[in-house]
Amino acid sequence: MLALDYLRRSRRITPEIELRALEFINLGWQRLLTFEVEGGGFDWWGKAPANVVLSAYAILEFTDMARVHPVDPAIIERARRWLSGQQHSDGSWGELSDRGWTWMGRGSMTAFVA
Repeated sequence: MLALDYLRRSRRITPEIELRALEFINLGWQRLLTFEVEGGGFDWWGKAPANVVLSAYAILEFTDMARVHPVDPAIIERARRWLSGQQHSDGSWGELSDRGWTWMGRGSMTAFVA
C-alpha cells in the first residue's frame, strides 16, 4: 500500500503495476476483514475475544490502506471503539489476564496502542 502511494506521488507508476498492486491490495483487504471479531476488534482467527495489539495494528493498517483503496470507515470506528473500551483506568492497555500470555509488557503495549 505504501509502495503504491509512493509510486503514485513520485509519478513512477505504470498502469500495469498500478492495476496489479490494486488487485493485491483488494485481496488483502478482503482477507483482513475475516479477522474482525463481532463487536469490534481483531483476532488471529477472527474469534472473540479480540486482541489489543492486533486491533491497534488493524487501525494503523486500514488508515494507511485508505490512501490507496476504499476502506469502510465504520470498520475502523468499531475497532477504535472496542480498543478504547479495553483501556484500563490508569490509561494503559494490556491483554486480558485470563489469556495467560501477552506479547509485551503493559508499558510497551500502551506505547504501541497509543
